[in-house]
Amino acid sequence: PVPLAERVTHFISNYLLPTAKERGWKIDLKSSPVFMSSRGGGAMRDRSITKLLSRHFRALGAPSWNATHSLRRKFANDEIDGETEYRLQKGIDTSTASISRTVSLRLGHHS
Repeated sequence: PVPLAERVTHFISNYLLPTAKERGWKIDLKSSPVFMSSRGGGAMRDRSITKLLSRHFRALGAPSWNATHSLRRKFANDEIDGETEYRLQKGIDTSTASISRTVSLRLGHHS
C-alpha cells in the first residue's frame, strides 16, 4: 500500500541512511528491492523482512546486537518527541494515552 511505502521511504531516508553514514556502513539501495519477494514478486511477510534486514546489517559490518528493533525504537522515540513538541506548540492534549495512540498508528499498530 502507498502509505506503507511512504513510511518505509521516510524511515530509510531519515533514520537508516543517516545511521549507516554515521557508523561507516556501506548501503546501496539500488542493488535490490527490499520488500519484494524474490520468488514471486509479492509482498514479503513481516518475519521475512526482519530476517532480510538483519542479514543486510551483518553484511554491512553492523554489530550483531544492532538489530532492526533498535532503529525502530529510535524512530518511535523521535516520533514521540516530535508529536509532543507539536502538541505543546498547538496547545493540544499531551497525555501519554493521546500521544501513544497517535504514534502507534505511525508505527503500524492498531492500538
